[in-house]
Amino acid sequence: MSLPETYKLLPKDKIYLDREDVDVFFNDESLSLGSSIKRVISFCDFDDKLCLLHGDTLITSIPSQEDCLGISKTDDEYTWKIESSSFDNDIVWCGYFSFSNVNLLKKSLNESGDDFLKAVSIYSEEKPLNRVYISKWYDFGHINTYFRNRSKHTSARDFNHLNVSNGIVWKTSISQKKINAEFEWFRNLPDTLKIFTPQLIKYTKNDNSSNNLIYGLEYLPLPPLNEIFVHGLKPTYFWTKVFRCFDVFFECCRKEFISNSDLMRLREDSSRLIAEKTWRRLDEFISNSLYPGIDVKTQVNQKDLPSLRDIVSNCIKLLDNVPIIPGVLHGDFCLSNILFDSRSDRIKVIDPRGLRADDSTSLIGDLRYDYAKLSHSIIGLYDHILSGAFDLDIFWSDDVCKFNFAIHVDENILAIQKVFQNHLLPGGILVKDIMPLTVLLFLSMLPLHADNRTKQNALLANAIHIYSSIYEKGYS
Repeated sequence: MSLPETYKLLPKDKIYLDREDVDVFFNDESLSLGSSIKRVISFCDFDDKLCLLHGDTLITSIPSQEDCLGISKTDDEYTWKIESSSFDNDIVWCGYFSFSNVNLLKKSLNESGDDFLKAVSIYSEEKPLNRVYISKWYDFGHINTYFRNRSKHTSARDFNHLNVSNGIVWKTSISQKKINAEFEWFRNLPDTLKIFTPQLIKYTKNDNSSNNLIYGLEYLPLPPLNEIFVHGLKPTYFWTKVFRCFDVFFECCRKEFISNSDLMRLREDSSRLIAEKTWRRLDEFISNSLYPGIDVKTQVNQKDLPSLRDIVSNCIKLLDNVPIIPGVLHGDFCLSNILFDSRSDRIKVIDPRGLRADDSTSLIGDLRYDYAKLSHSIIGLYDHILSGAFDLDIFWSDDVCKFNFAIHVDENILAIQKVFQNHLLPGGILVKDIMPLTVLLFLSMLPLHADNRTKQNALLANAIHIYSSIYEKGYS
């Protein structure tokens, strides 16, 4: 892999590339494409064959034949090399090349003055390059093609299905109750909060699926914040601005009228959502895994810690000291469900929960839950774990469960976390006040990740680690 020499390779990316045995070559970014390729060829050991894929290009399958170049169809106007044109579109070189003779390629680059396109032509005079049509070509090198192609690569969980068509995101799920609750949340949202969501388009039955309830939202070409947080290099002042945007949203949520009857129901519902759900999910995890038991002591990074039963009990007790914050509840306010519009400095939220603990639909809830979901992403680094950016070793016995655990983060992430930890949440809540609930969230989601035991165990280790780092002096 060739990268510009000024590119900052994040620690998590370096670990991943090393793990996958990828050699990285840093090149002077002032060089032309041809000069850059020639330097890589000169400094790296290649066999006779060389396959080349431009860095802003994704294709779903690599052609198997040698001496070929990929072509594909486009109706966008960019400076791609045009193979042929028609009234409707161009056929262009799409960024994939295969050369069976590296020495001939070097010779061709020298003769062309390091002009890559000319070098390809010179090479073809001696070894003709077959044109291979690539139907699934995604160019991410331009802002328009980036968001259009990104819409074709959705990342819904297994129980959901997303389809983007004609500017509308259609969502369905194996849980019809979930789809209905999400729709009802969007439909009943107060006018003051509608600026924080994509436009609701339609709710209907899908005759082409057994999961026949489906709703459509306006597709917004905006990046979700989890991708910016995990893979971006945005400075702390960017995130300070984003945190202020969260505050604006939460203040609007808190301003909605909450009746006395709603408040009484909310207190009961919050208790069920926090306590009963955690115990139920934890029991489900232990029953369906190799974990030795809820009363077995734990250890993370050589720190002796309580059992899962004691950790949950202590977190619930600590939450009793934090007042309920009533308001319109999103219910899954994590970074992956928040889009950021830099043009208006406003967030847009998607995928609300819309369900009470008893599975009835509701707008109203305890905002401590949304605060904890946010902390779950930023302090708990949930999306880093899902991306595989961690190291984990486990030793389980009947007496103790030991975890050696570390998440791959850089100094920028640590600085962002510090800004968030010092941030006062609406309602006068400190981030440290809702960390017990963040621990419980990690534990309650364990059964939802049974499809990947490694990541499931990392989530478990992280819950215990967070509990250790914040409450070490207060164990009972």
